[in-house]
Amino acid sequence: MTDKLELVLTPESRILISKISKVGNFSLDKTFEQLGVSYRKEMKAIFMKQQPRGAGLRWAPLNPAYAAWKATNYPDAKGILRRTDRLYDSMTNKNNTENITIIQRFKASFGSRVPYGIFHDSTDNPNRSHPPMRNFSIPGENSIKGMLKSVESAYIQSFQAHGFTVQRVFI
Repeated sequence: MTDKLELVLTPESRILISKISKVGNFSLDKTFEQLGVSYRKEMKAIFMKQQPRGAGLRWAPLNPAYAAWKATNYPDAKGILRRTDRLYDSMTNKNNTENITIIQRFKASFGSRVPYGIFHDSTDNPNRSHPPMRNFSIPGENSIKGMLKSVESAYIQSFQAHGFTVQRVFI
């Protein structure tokens, strides 16, 4: 018995492999740029409505003592999590220095570098009552489905551009 394997390719297989190797030029960066625009619009909606997307719940109101202090010291504040708009601007403006928009060939990251944001957005906060969770960085379920559909469409278009026939199979 030998542990050597020999693989013989048909001419059709060789053509297919050649086509697949050409797909190496493929990138999702343009799709991710569009998704970044959609993500930032979604973040604006979350902050404006002061509610997590798809949950049907509003953010918990401010503590009355803090609300009074905020109204006195920041009368121009536009709502919850918008005392100075540092976090809001970092989530909604790609050109903001604290915005995270990292786009690579096959992955992208969007978010904020504002250090206190995670304490409002994460369930990992050991003292969950302060600050209250606001869940501002996660798009709604419909938005996520739309984003996934955009990525899927980009893949399909690329494969079709390289001569592949693509069929969707639902299991």
